[in-house]
Amino acid sequence: MFDAVSLQFVGWSRHVLEPGETNDNPWVTISPDGKWIVSGKYSPLGRLEVFPLPAAPFADLPLSSTVPVDDPPSAVQGCDFVDDTQLVCASNDEPSGQQVFTLDLDAPVGAGASRATLTYRGTAPQAAPLFPSPLGDACPAVGEVEGIDAHHVAGVGTVVRVLVVDRCLLVVHEYEHVIAE
Repeated sequence: MFDAVSLQFVGWSRHVLEPGETNDNPWVTISPDGKWIVSGKYSPLGRLEVFPLPAAPFADLPLSSTVPVDDPPSAVQGCDFVDDTQLVCASNDEPSGQQVFTLDLDAPVGAGASRATLTYRGTAPQAAPLFPSPLGDACPAVGEVEGIDAHHVAGVGTVVRVLVVDRCLLVVHEYEHVIAE
C-alpha cells in the first residue's frame, strides 16, 4: 500500500485464495466511499469480488462479498466507478471488438449489492496501424486495452478514457468515449 498524498510505501496486504477463486484478477478499483476494493476475474467476469480497503497493520484481506454479473463479459482489463452503483469497464475481447460497457449495481458495494447488470456501450476506440505492410501484417492493428478511467460530467454524460497499448511499440494511446446522459 502507498500513501495517496506522499506516495510513500506504508505496508502491504494480501488475499489468500478461497476454494473456487482463481488468481487472474487483472484490475482493481476503489469504491467511491473509499472503503472497498473491487476486482474481478479476467475471463469471464462472472462476479465482482469485494474486499475491505486495508488499514494499518495491513493484515490479510478477506473476501467480504461477491456480486454476480448477469451477462459475464470476457477479457475485462479495467473498471472504474462513476458513482456508488455504476462502474464503467473495458474489455480486450477481440472477437467482440473490444467493448466499453457499464455494470449497474442494485445497491452500493458494502451496502448489500447483490447483482450487476451489464450494458454494452460501444467498441473501445483503436489506433490506426502504425506501420505499412508487410511490417503491418506482423503488427496487428489492434492494440491491447490496459485500463480505463471514467467520471461523470453534468450536462455531458460519463466521460471515459480508455488506455490502449500498441502491440509492436511501447506506445500508449488514450481515447475518450462519452456515454451521453
